[in-house]
Amino acid sequence: FKRFLRILELLLTPEEAEIALEFQTSATEVAKALQIPANELTQESQLRAIARKLNMDEKVLKHKVEAMAEKGALVPIAKAYLLPWWEVILHDENLFNPKISRELCDAWQDFAENEWYVELGKEWASFPRHEKVIPAYQALKTVPAADVVPSQDMRQIIAAADALVIAPCVCRVRARVCDKPVETCLAWGGYGRRWLRRGIGRAISKEEALQIMAKAEDAGLIHTRRGMFDIPTVCQCDSCCCDVVRPLMLAGKLHEGMVKSAYLAVVDPGLCTGCQDCVER
Repeated sequence: FKRFLRILELLLTPEEAEIALEFQTSATEVAKALQIPANELTQESQLRAIARKLNMDEKVLKHKVEAMAEKGALVPIAKAYLLPWWEVILHDENLFNPKISRELCDAWQDFAENEWYVELGKEWASFPRHEKVIPAYQALKTVPAADVVPSQDMRQIIAAADALVIAPCVCRVRARVCDKPVETCLAWGGYGRRWLRRGIGRAISKEEALQIMAKAEDAGLIHTRRGMFDIPTVCQCDSCCCDVVRPLMLAGKLHEGMVKSAYLAVVDPGLCTGCQDCVER
């Protein structure tokens, strides 16, 4: 992928690229490379071994590695720093960086539309029950929470969450092809706390989270959650730039990669004005 190589050129200096070659994509692989038991693995032991191999001062290496992690070239976990193990991870880690350059955003958009998305759509469709659609929160406001499955109700998802964080949508930051709300990526728990440590997004209350979800619905965005990974995030997706919905549509596999909501939308004749906004969406 020539366009993908352009992304790497913009993301990494030649020295950072050499450093990156010393990292692996899982903690198991790191421990194996260092020849130590997995339960003894730490970030410190990993960096110490790499510094020794590169003949580099350990403090200097740590500073460089932290800078690489800040811009999404490495992913810090509790025990080690990892290489992003998939293009989607690299994409999200890069674009969540609030300091990302417009040039790098444009390189990702060029790669997505011209080399990546059709194949990514096929890949998404190969995952069983991957992306789950969550019903519009406002459509369920009059339904008692006890009558709605918790995983299908934004009210209950948000009520049970801690450390709520809202951040700019990485797809709309990259694409800039619509006027939909940008501050819409919702995370909580460990994900939310990690975002805040990286300077991603801002902490919000449960009340504000529901208000943001309502605004997303008014704009025609779709609440989705990655079901097979059970990640504590909810995306507000659209068809013009979302890195799940758009690839699936381009590959002609939307219904294979998306799990429908458990609810059926109906029209209330007493409230419908015939505006046809729902048809356009």
